[in-house]
Amino acid sequence: ASIGIVSAFQPGKVELSAGNLSVREQGQALLSAFWSVLGVGLLWAGLRRNLRPLRLAGFSLLTVAVGKVFLYDMSALDQGYRVLSFVVLGLLLLAGAYAYQRMRRGGARLT
Repeated sequence: ASIGIVSAFQPGKVELSAGNLSVREQGQALLSAFWSVLGVGLLWAGLRRNLRPLRLAGFSLLTVAVGKVFLYDMSALDQGYRVLSFVVLGLLLLAGAYAYQRMRRGGARLT
């Protein structure tokens, strides 16, 4: 799915632009969002089903998304999109932390 997202936003010889983001930057921003949402989804599924591998996969994917946002997106995106990227990632991280704490308090034994 990641390759499909990036491939769909690869321009030809002419660099297209929508607003302040080029097509390539739009693809990278969508890739970060996809990884973040997928990471939170895996974390949630691992918590609901009490499956440690899914939880670890979710945490790992969130870590990769955070690293990508800080290392790549921060330098490549314009200021407004950079702020939006950090806000969305922060909200998803908060949602994941909230779900993790709620499941731990709800009596689910995490192994």
